[in-house]
Amino acid sequence: MALRASSYADRPRDFSRGSATFLLDSEIRANGSGKFVLQHDPLPLDIRIEKHGPAMVLIISGQIDLYNDGELEEELNRLFEQGHRRLVLDMADVPFVDSAGFGLLIAAQKRFHAVDGHIFYTNVPKNVEAVVKLSKLQNFITIFNTRAEAVAAFPPPHES
Repeated sequence: MALRASSYADRPRDFSRGSATFLLDSEIRANGSGKFVLQHDPLPLDIRIEKHGPAMVLIISGQIDLYNDGELEEELNRLFEQGHRRLVLDMADVPFVDSAGFGLLIAAQKRFHAVDGHIFYTNVPKNVEAVVKLSKLQNFITIFNTRAEAVAAFPPPHES
């Protein structure tokens, strides 16, 4: 017996039962012993990169979680190694970020700041922004309404 909405658009964002919350990409199944188990079916992560003025914009779709944050980490590391220090993460199509995902974002933020780099965020869904605020992560994560605002907010490069 499986509980699952028929399509992604029909799925509820989450439903709670007691102390457990099951996210929009999870499935509950009865295993052979009659116990119910939660199976995770992550939304695949897709990352497109565009250059906007002095910044590289990563347009992310899918959820950033323990199951698929490695792909984002590899892309952030690649851009860092190539010398890019101004990134905008467009998260319009990111419905969910778990603690591992936030850990990755904070670690990347620290790495970029250590070399006078910046990572800004735009189009962050309300539910993800709420977690940022509740977790007091707004001191580390700077969110803008639009890509243009984020790109314009980068400080000028340091003169050598």
